[in-house]
Amino acid sequence: MPDQPPAAARPRPLAHVPVHTVLVVVVLGVLVYLILPELGKLPEAWRAIRHADAAWLVVAAVATGAIFIAGGVQLIGATSAHVALARAATAQVAASFANKLTPASVGGLGVRVRFLQRCGLAAPDAVASTALDSVAGGIVHFAWFLLALVFAGSNAFDNDVTLPDGWVLLAIAVVVLSATGVVAFLPAARRWLVERARPALSDLVATMRRPAKATELLGGAVAQTGCYLVVFGASLAAVDAGTPIGTMMIVYLGGSTIAAAAPTPGGLAAVEAALVAGLTATGTPTDLAVAGVLVFRTLTYWGTLIPGWLAMRGLRHRGLL
Repeated sequence: MPDQPPAAARPRPLAHVPVHTVLVVVVLGVLVYLILPELGKLPEAWRAIRHADAAWLVVAAVATGAIFIAGGVQLIGATSAHVALARAATAQVAASFANKLTPASVGGLGVRVRFLQRCGLAAPDAVASTALDSVAGGIVHFAWFLLALVFAGSNAFDNDVTLPDGWVLLAIAVVVLSATGVVAFLPAARRWLVERARPALSDLVATMRRPAKATELLGGAVAQTGCYLVVFGASLAAVDAGTPIGTMMIVYLGGSTIAAAAPTPGGLAAVEAALVAGLTATGTPTDLAVAGVLVFRTLTYWGTLIPGWLAMRGLRHRGLL
């Protein structure tokens, strides 16, 4: 039977999500998706979605599921505990659900720490493993971005930067939501990361000396980011956006990094704004950029809400959260 951490060291229970929190997320979602189509011509954007290529949508949906399998492999590589892949992947699905209800990924961090404690790690080790998982993911994300720059060359920046009509409305929404989140949530998240970044880097060096664990940790991180790129690329291809692969990679990797600084739940509004801006600035027609981003976020954000809720309930039922 795994050792139970002292009561004071245990993370707060994550089972009960306040109703008002869910309502806030829903309201934010409605506002974002009412404003977003104003960036382009609404009929054209919805027409592109209605006539989306089904084969590409299937590719995007499968890649969305693969994101969590890759994340499970990465989490296994970050910990010394013996964790089955199915459980680790389920924990990542539950963490994604928690991230959609809390700014700055605080909820997802809590879910991972709690899960690893239930798998037998003491509280400090669970926190260290979670920090290592996050740091490795950030390093790999940056490496992907450098690779995308090399792959795309200068072609992605040949077009004059233009912003679509209605951008001011979405920009104002992003600024207001981000400012609120920064004041309320970001300081605590920043302290958490700063306090654990150096130990996590030391753990990363130690992990690199263990080939099997290093392969799981970094291989899972590479695969997870790669799956996000596949989902984004397939979403754009489904609406026939015609965005070059290198440009698509730069827009997603750069846009998601910028949006991560806005601590709205799951990057709501910030991700949409950053991706649409990046696509339109590099030459993708506005209506197709909006359509592709809507498909992408429907799959990776809204489409994972119910599976995430079920994953959290399932883990709690098994005593793993």
